[in-house]
Amino acid sequence: MAMFARFMIFIALCAARIPVYGQTQVAPHKCETKPITAIRIEKPKGWTLDFIDKSTVLSTGRAPAVYGPGQEIVQTKLGLKENRIELPEIVVNPCDYSTTLNQLYLRVMQVSRFSKGGKTFAYVVTGAKMAGPEPGATEFGTAIFVTFLDISGNGKFEMMRTSGAPLPELPDWIR
Repeated sequence: MAMFARFMIFIALCAARIPVYGQTQVAPHKCETKPITAIRIEKPKGWTLDFIDKSTVLSTGRAPAVYGPGQEIVQTKLGLKENRIELPEIVVNPCDYSTTLNQLYLRVMQVSRFSKGGKTFAYVVTGAKMAGPEPGATEFGTAIFVTFLDISGNGKFEMMRTSGAPLPELPDWIR
């Protein structure tokens, strides 16, 4: 009976998380990592780029030589139908791996089309992040670049990249 009573006390102490026989209690892990924003979002049917006025050409020229010799990449600056757009923004909490879908509000300052041999492979939007969609909303920091990329060569811009440089990467089909 005495053995049973000692066993029950041991069980009660373990359930109450009281250290027994040199065991130490581990404090719960506190995650202090900041959320991460997804930088690439794929949309298989392609992104709607209705805010771009593809018929209004502001300037055309060769893209910077960073693509290497013989690439012949053409950069065309285009007009706008709208200068404020909303894009999805996926935020990942690295502590519990949960995700949140937010809206990214952007005041568009410039749009460039990138093409090779007459085939467009990317649009790069230069803009300022805004606090909301309304005119006069607070703008945050410096310009950001959002790239819409045709990764398969089918004329659909299925990849959106929300960070990076003002020059898009070359998809495999354009090289």
